[in-house]
Amino acid sequence: MKTLRVFFVPLCLGTCAIIFLGGCGSKDNSSVKIVTNTVTNFTTSYVTNTVTINFTNDVIKEIPVPAAIPQNYIDGDTFLKWVRNIPVLNSEDQALFAMDDVKVVYSLDSTIRQTLLEDEVKAKFELTLRNNNVPVNPDSRNRVSVSVTGFYNDAGTLLCYALEVSVFESQLIFRNGEGRRGLVRVWSKGSSYGTVGKAKANDALLQTVVKSAEVFANDYLAANPKQSKIKRNLAFANSELQFWQTQLANVNAGKNWTPLLGWDVYGFPMIGNSTPPSSEAADAVRQSISSVTNSIDQLQKQTP
Repeated sequence: MKTLRVFFVPLCLGTCAIIFLGGCGSKDNSSVKIVTNTVTNFTTSYVTNTVTINFTNDVIKEIPVPAAIPQNYIDGDTFLKWVRNIPVLNSEDQALFAMDDVKVVYSLDSTIRQTLLEDEVKAKFELTLRNNNVPVNPDSRNRVSVSVTGFYNDAGTLLCYALEVSVFESQLIFRNGEGRRGLVRVWSKGSSYGTVGKAKANDALLQTVVKSAEVFANDYLAANPKQSKIKRNLAFANSELQFWQTQLANVNAGKNWTPLLGWDVYGFPMIGNSTPPSSEAADAVRQSISSVTNSIDQLQKQTP
């Protein structure tokens, strides 16, 4: 610890001493301070500057002088506190938190390419994600890997396949004072294995692709509740639109129609009493169709 040297000038009478701390000759031009009645039996550690003060050639004593803490030390302490308060992942679905969107990459081996095109896998997988309100963006930093491998039996009539869906993250790994950067798998629940006859292999593999995409979408929505809420509201809005379109068709055909009162907790419509058709009823139904169409447009805009 760097310290400050000062000189004691004894007084003629008494045993007390006053220590004068001055800026004269100091390296950092610190301001003048006076310290009296030094407290004993109490230890405090400080970050200190070195200050040299020359008064006389009398008694020399070293005293620590607190110094400003460098900004990089403060930033490091702030980061460390943030790291210590990060929540712990308790399940794989939680590893998909805070994903604004995803990018999907595909890998098909030569055997699978004899039966299935990559474009077919891409179309099925990403359409399923979009239908479940999972935003797909080719420039996303969140990477989902879809891998399909397989082999045929000796007769070439039976295909054994493995489909794996995983999410990898770039992470820093530290051990024994050393660090490495690499891709770490944080989610892998969408995998599937099986056998299928060659004649039905294409359809079976595409069905498996859809199921794996649904597994990922389910965990994605669980970890990103905002997207889950939008999906639920869109589903209700589309159902309501279909309901009102049916009622308008009934009114135009001169049939009775039923008003929609709301939705129960299970998502089923709550309808009113059967009502005779009229021009006023047709206008009311059209207004309802216009209103719910606007709601669908607004919800779709919230989906990246």
